Amino acid sequence: MRYRGGRWKVNRPPETNVFHYPICGIGCPKAVREFYLGGHGESPCNFSWYVIEWNGQRSDIVQLKDGRTLTIRKAEKTDARQLIDYMKIALDESDNLTMSANEFTMTVEQEEQFIENVNSSAASATLVGFVDGALVCVGNVSAHTKTRMAHWAGIGMSVLRAYWGMGVGTALMSEIVAFAKSTGTLEILELEVRADNAHAISIYERVGFQKFGYRPKAFKLHGEYHDNILMHLEL
Repeated sequence: MRYRGGRWKVNRPPETNVFHYPICGIGCPKAVREFYLGGHGESPCNFSWYVIEWNGQRSDIVQLKDGRTLTIRKAEKTDARQLIDYMKIALDESDNLTMSANEFTMTVEQEEQFIENVNSSAASATLVGFVDGALVCVGNVSAHTKTRMAHWAGIGMSVLRAYWGMGVGTALMSEIVAFAKSTGTLEILELEVRADNAHAISIYERVGFQKFGYRPKAFKLHGEYHDNILMHLEL
């Protein structure tokens, strides 16, 4: 499937046991519905998006603004080393995350165990995105385990600075929302974001998140306080 000029075009895959279908978490239910009916629905997206399922394992393929492709999938234990290296870079180059690079001390073994624990939950996930084999973004969905709170999850995401402005963040957030909807149990997603992080806020609003509160003085950086905005999405 390719998105061109506001219309969906279909390229049949050569592998008979690979199922491709369009998915858009940015507001294209009409496009998806009409695709199944054999039509060509309109879409506001500015990149191509399709999903591959291979033996039940799902990967989302997104064509970015620079023409390269981003592959998003659930993390596996074999991603542990790359995840650790990624986090050290992401934490070092951004003040928008909750810790600094020197506070991140997780070992490969601990990361492997973390991934295994997350994957054992049907309503939680660590999503990883690759461009040309390099890990460039990570998203987390952390569902509550208590019965009375199991209908909602906290989420978080990060993107390497070199890939800002290419559509990576929007693609990752859309996949986070798609995963949450697929669980059948999650009803609400919540997140916190620094109030001065306008770009991130615009991404969250693009996929449907709404502001519902503030956390004053949530961050203290170089002696200065920064508020957080609380946002949620009802699925």
